[in-house]
Amino acid sequence: MKKAIIPILAVLLAGIPLLSRDGGEPAYSSSIALYEEAQKNYEKGQYREALQLLRQALEKNPAFSRAHLLSGKASLEISDYERALLHFDRVLSSDPNSLDARIGKGRALTGLDRPTEAETIFQEVKEKDPGNADNLYGLARLRMMAGREDLARKYLQLILRKDPAYREALQDMAILETSAGRLESGEEYLKKATAVDPAHGSLAVTRGIVLSLQAEFAGNESDRLALKDEAADAFRTAIRENPGPELMKQIIRLDIERGYPEEGLELLEEIRSQDSGDDLLRLSANLSQALFHKTGERKYLEQTMHELKALCQQAPQDPLACFRLEMLGLDYTGTAELRNFLAGRHMAIARDYEEDLRYGLRISHLKQAMRLSPGNPDVEQKLLDVYRAGGDFQSYLETLVALRDQNPEEPLWQYRVERALQEKGKYLSYREELLGYSARSGGTHRPSVILVMDFANEGGNHWNGEAIISRAIEDAINDRGKLISAGNDIKSDLRDFMYARRALEEREIQSRIESDYRPLLFDASYFRFLDELDRKDNGRIRFIISGSYRSSPGRLEIEYVLSDRFTGKEVLKGKAIASGQDALYRASFRIAAEIARVTPVRGEIVKIKDDQVFIHAGSKDGVKEGQVFYLDTNQKKTFRVVELDTSFSALAPEQSGDLLSPGMVLLSNPRRP
Repeated sequence: MKKAIIPILAVLLAGIPLLSRDGGEPAYSSSIALYEEAQKNYEKGQYREALQLLRQALEKNPAFSRAHLLSGKASLEISDYERALLHFDRVLSSDPNSLDARIGKGRALTGLDRPTEAETIFQEVKEKDPGNADNLYGLARLRMMAGREDLARKYLQLILRKDPAYREALQDMAILETSAGRLESGEEYLKKATAVDPAHGSLAVTRGIVLSLQAEFAGNESDRLALKDEAADAFRTAIRENPGPELMKQIIRLDIERGYPEEGLELLEEIRSQDSGDDLLRLSANLSQALFHKTGERKYLEQTMHELKALCQQAPQDPLACFRLEMLGLDYTGTAELRNFLAGRHMAIARDYEEDLRYGLRISHLKQAMRLSPGNPDVEQKLLDVYRAGGDFQSYLETLVALRDQNPEEPLWQYRVERALQEKGKYLSYREELLGYSARSGGTHRPSVILVMDFANEGGNHWNGEAIISRAIEDAINDRGKLISAGNDIKSDLRDFMYARRALEEREIQSRIESDYRPLLFDASYFRFLDELDRKDNGRIRFIISGSYRSSPGRLEIEYVLSDRFTGKEVLKGKAIASGQDALYRASFRIAAEIARVTPVRGEIVKIKDDQVFIHAGSKDGVKEGQVFYLDTNQKKTFRVVELDTSFSALAPEQSGDLLSPGMVLLSNPRRP
């Protein structure tokens, strides 16, 4: 999937110390001589050498303003933004009107991820000097960081009209054009940038980024991998001169994408000696999980969980870290301690929602806590207390039944179920017989089956983030009785089938299918294969939900489209935006609620007796007394609900003479009464 691109523009260059003819250190008589020599090194791209000389010049003359200014510029080139900021502030303390120092300070603040302060400075400079190319470039970089590539492109084009040889603008245009699919235009901009300064170290990085983007538009897997390999070579060429942490991180990400995570281990250790923080912790977890999936070695799984737990605790604003950790805790054995930690986190969030009176989200977190820590009496009792206090008898009963089924050797739960039913007095007389029928027939509950596709990553930095979003939406869908997600193996089967078909099809057909394989689902020639998947999954896929997501600290945005599998028409289209430490739960909860609102209730007929039709769909599926159903094969044949409990409903036909039999399906359109 194509990732959002924030180009690496500041390249770290390691220089060779400048020696005198006799092999000793050169001697300079004044700070001015040191400055002049440093300026020569700066122009050659030898930024570290320049900084060494400038440091000596400032020792001789601490108030040397030009040396501070050049030190700030050289520090920017090696991504030492803190040091750059100190030097630019020193210049501004003696000359507040220095535009070069103000622009440099804006660039340093941009590198420190302080965009609001940087924007203020750039706008102030723009008022004084609207055509300053360096200042316009600072604004362009801010727009790129914000994902506003359209505005960034306008600034860059304005710069190039003023100065066609502005190398940084040419490099950024190469990246933007390639990311937009204009590959030839991207190559042309890169050639122009190379012609300006063929030896500049940042060109290798730009070349690597351009190749990585080209790989996303490759027509087949072999071409994609070849381009990724070329990109890796370009980055490793750059790192020989620039051993900085940001470029190393870029290489590790590419190694993971290429399927060679082991090549990033040495680089990761080198980064740890220079850098720390949430971003490095996240990257380390990505690398460990990729190694686990490649090797199957448990030590990498343990390392992944350790790093994700630390990230979950240290960076609660990360919208995916904790849920990703839950996926591992639920999918693998030997994680009881981890699951108890996560259950406690859900209980704490549920308490917060209790104060905010957010009933639905509070219930969602309590249910997830019970799922993570089954048998935990504190979690179970809290959930039951919440249901009782809210007067939600049906959910209370459903939870008791689930606990009874989970603990068949404990008679207390059966007793509590019976007591609850007696208190309510709402129990279908044929219920036990209906349950027996359901068990004998292999299951008669017929919720709408939703196939949740992997969500495209438009801006996120977690390994396999596409599957994390899909899993969260699947869990939220399965929490609603009228809906169920298709089995996880369905998507894998579809991918395999798609790749097999691609090998036989013409190039024109390959480009039509596209890499995300969703068009397969609406192509009649594939219905036979999908029918086999339906039978394998004991359900019939009716709807498909797909989309994309973008995550940032404390915020998650998911765009989604729900389509009818058989018509290909959009049933629902929307965007869920959430913030906070449980942003993923809130967004998924909202999406599932919207899907449930527009999809029909489906109930299979399990028994016909005394002019009543009994279907396996009840209050947990959203059925209400008086609700109208119709036969799925004939919408003119209608039925009205006269009695119901959690799982079954009794309906009276509104027309006589209907030929009905068990196994038929009734539907209730949510838009009808």
